[in-house]
Amino acid sequence: MNCAKIQAFEVLENEESFFITVEKGFGFQIPTESFKFFYDKTSSQLVNCATIYNDLDYGMPFWPQGIFNDSILIDFHEAIDFLEYFQTNSDTSKRTVYLNNLIDSLDENDNPIVILANH
Repeated sequence: MNCAKIQAFEVLENEESFFITVEKGFGFQIPTESFKFFYDKTSSQLVNCATIYNDLDYGMPFWPQGIFNDSILIDFHEAIDFLEYFQTNSDTSKRTVYLNNLIDSLDENDNPIVILANH
């Protein structure tokens, strides 16, 4: 009998919260599903969320891949993924001038885009 297994794939923590990525798969070799949870330590609230909506500049959705100095959340995307996202998923009327300039200046072979958010 092959039963799917669940694994806490990644847990990031700062003073105020946990960012938890859980994967469901068979023997952890080939994950079949991924779930993301945000836990707020101050309210003891756990939220199932795929990403954090970016309502600051209407850029790509955000999910931290690292935490620096307990307050700066770090995410990054390959330039080609960044460009593809904005070709299909973004309302250009809401984007900031800075974000539009970044998109216009990017080439698909550029270095990854690093996104920092102060939490």
